[in-house]
Amino acid sequence: MGKRGVALCSLLVVLGLIAGGWLRLVELDARVMHGDEANQAHKAGVLLETGEYQYDPQEHHGPTLYYASLPIWAIAGVDTFPELTEPLLRIVPTLFGLAALLLVLALWPALGGHAAAWAVVFAALSPALVYYSRYYIQEPLLVFFTFAAIVCGWRFLATRGWVWAGLFGVCVGLMHATKETCIIFFAAMAAGLAAAWLLARWRNPDDALDFSWFTWKHAVAILVPAAVVSVTFFSSFFSHWRGPLDSILTYTHYVEQAEDAGIHEHPWHFYLGMLLHYQEMRAPMWTEAIILFLGGLGCLAALLERRPAGNMHVVRFLAVFTLLSTVAFSAIPYKTPWNMMVFLLGLCVMSGYGVDRLWRWLRIWPRVAWVIPVLALAGVAHLGVQAHRASFEYAADFENPYAYGHTVPAITRLVDRMHDIAAAVPDGKAMRVDVIAPNADYWPLPWYLRAFERVGYWEDFPEQLDSDILIIPPAYQEPLEEELPRSYRSHFFALRPDVPVIMMVEEEVWETFMETRR
Repeated sequence: MGKRGVALCSLLVVLGLIAGGWLRLVELDARVMHGDEANQAHKAGVLLETGEYQYDPQEHHGPTLYYASLPIWAIAGVDTFPELTEPLLRIVPTLFGLAALLLVLALWPALGGHAAAWAVVFAALSPALVYYSRYYIQEPLLVFFTFAAIVCGWRFLATRGWVWAGLFGVCVGLMHATKETCIIFFAAMAAGLAAAWLLARWRNPDDALDFSWFTWKHAVAILVPAAVVSVTFFSSFFSHWRGPLDSILTYTHYVEQAEDAGIHEHPWHFYLGMLLHYQEMRAPMWTEAIILFLGGLGCLAALLERRPAGNMHVVRFLAVFTLLSTVAFSAIPYKTPWNMMVFLLGLCVMSGYGVDRLWRWLRIWPRVAWVIPVLALAGVAHLGVQAHRASFEYAADFENPYAYGHTVPAITRLVDRMHDIAAAVPDGKAMRVDVIAPNADYWPLPWYLRAFERVGYWEDFPEQLDSDILIIPPAYQEPLEEELPRSYRSHFFALRPDVPVIMMVEEEVWETFMETRR
């Protein structure tokens, strides 16, 4: 690539990073909190206030998200849960999401400048990657650590350097300490490396991968840092030794969850269908079909061409890793859309390679070849429009395919009413509030009620029903009223479109509040 080509690719990367950074960083409080975000925030809040953390192998994921948040909150001068805000939470995964773009850029020597530049732009403007990078969940961290492992592993195999071996081990440990689904990516990495070796032996025997130099010392240089990092986090920095064992035993729970997915059970084409086309009635159409098409084309080119462009071993590895990760997550009945972030970034990388291959194939017809970058630019512009729409205009709308099981924006009316009542009564935010919901289906209320001092969360009726405010599902109202010692006023709200709730305010409390309104 000549100087002009490098300059154009560099300009494309800079513009992509600016656009992707803006979409990820601005107005991080533009969307109400998802229940899963609130759940993670509560866990992090306990760590913030008490300094204590214990890994829960049943419902929660690894601890890296919580510990990575502490330095940022310390800089912000925050040391209590009620002081936290949505931007202070979401800036953590957002920064990891942005850093993942730089890891794609680090593949420039392996992919070639043209392919790497387009890969960065596709990843920067993918609506799903933008949207979920603004979520306080583990996936943006898992994306970063996975691709950091890929980059470090590639540099280790290329240089045989001990530092790269150790860094690869650290990244593997961080993947495990982030989320249990890392095991799928470990398998996909192993398969990708094996496929790259086999394809080279078959089609490029003169350039086949040589592992004869790899010894047990190299294995130790990888495994020891991986184990140390994983144990450090799961043991809560050596204060809870049950954690590392639970991080292994948890896979029995996740196998059961995968088989009995409940409301999260979806058909094999759930992810691909969401990316290909989604539209509710007259709402805007959503599609990342350009990433699916170009990513698939890039994978096929990497596997079918006798000598792929760039570093053929890395390109073939990435193709197999991406395809197998996509197939594995599509095959598992339990599906939530943020689970596709890792393989979607892989598809973005292979999309960049796909644009490069199309350009190279059509260069013999100059009058046709220019169409490729023009269409690619139009495609990424459309992705950027959708990313903006998803993150701002339709941030919590059911017409947004990425707003999966999302809290309704109207929850703010319930929260505002709670604060207004607290400002009117003598007990203030120390008034007694009880939230009752079967299967603990009351999230994200623990986040929104974090400033209230006496809030109880129950799956069944508590023994003492002497609440100032009760928040319950409609089915609980009639049997509960028979048990209540006082009269209450009822008001209807919702947590999600399919989860209505009733806020019952004790009569005297309500009258005291209404006096401030007269």
